Amino acid sequence: MLSLVLALGAWGYLDVAFECTTLTGSESLVVLWMLLMMIALSSPLLGLFIVLVMNHIARASLRGREWDGERISGVSHSSIWLPPLAAIFLGVISKLCLSFISGIIKDSVDVLYLCSAMDEDNGTARNQVENQFHSIVKNMPDFVVAVPVGNVDPEAPIATGVVVASAIAPLEAETNLPSLGRRNDNCNKDKR
Repeated sequence: MLSLVLALGAWGYLDVAFECTTLTGSESLVVLWMLLMMIALSSPLLGLFIVLVMNHIARASLRGREWDGERISGVSHSSIWLPPLAAIFLGVISKLCLSFISGIIKDSVDVLYLCSAMDEDNGTARNQVENQFHSIVKNMPDFVVAVPVGNVDPEAPIATGVVVASAIAPLEAETNLPSLGRRNDNCNKDKR
């Protein structure tokens, strides 16, 4: 959400700074740019690729035309695509950065919770900060206190093995099955 706000703010700022009308121009074009912005922010890597490809296409379409300063036939080349694409680019980069930072914070909280659970199981002493974290964790709605099992022998197996099948007896030296050579001989006798 914050990346969307940053992208829209950047679009408005760039529209004013470059004297463009992309935000206040055609409604259908604004809706198209907004749709592209939503797609780009929903998948930042795909959005970054889309912005780079669209920028390349827009720059390639301006090559070879007669330049009159910064204007091409009375229209500023930057007013066509620069503010919306730059805003989408800023939104995508901010989304990537904020997602990375939020992942670090989430992992840190997970580690704190795991350490808190291990301290609780081991009954180790806590300092003031850990006591505050333990009180926050204990007030969570899904908090469950483990019940000690009692005296458990650490050397005892957790589960005993179960025999699924008995060993198969080895094959006898003589079997009633004909050997491969005999069977061929018997087949040859029948054909004669």
